[in-house]
Amino acid sequence: MTLSPADANAVVEAHNRYRRDVTVNVPDLAWSDALATDAQKWADHLASLPTWPANPHSGVGGENIAWAAPPGSKTPAEFVDQWGAEKAKFIPPCTFTAKVQGDPCSTTGDWRHIGHYTQIVWRLTTHVGCGLATSVATGRDIFVARYAPPGNVRNKLVY
Repeated sequence: MTLSPADANAVVEAHNRYRRDVTVNVPDLAWSDALATDAQKWADHLASLPTWPANPHSGVGGENIAWAAPPGSKTPAEFVDQWGAEKAKFIPPCTFTAKVQGDPCSTTGDWRHIGHYTQIVWRLTTHVGCGLATSVATGRDIFVARYAPPGNVRNKLVY
């Protein structure tokens, strides 16, 4: 299902709340219909699978994915807030390393505990587009966000 204009606006605003909250100037994101189309295709693909894959990511840079059950239990903006909650484990300022053990950006030492958040606030990212699909097989809503230019680039400052 394509996000409504109201949901798209709420998603952009949710992203921008986190971006405005950092200590340096991180510009607001804008909505991209092209990214939303790509995100929707990937969400639809994941929803068509009989089981949730071990690694649901497409391999495309600049992507966040989340799921919720039962369907309809989260709004698109609440998925963004789920990722934004990772801020509590983020240690700024930080150069992104993507280390699973000993990552200096994460209080847990694991970048997977902050990676959604760092993509949201990645200073050089300018656009976002999202898609939402419901899987009958798994009983989950699947939310995909795509970002351009992609963030979480190794050895680069988050912001």
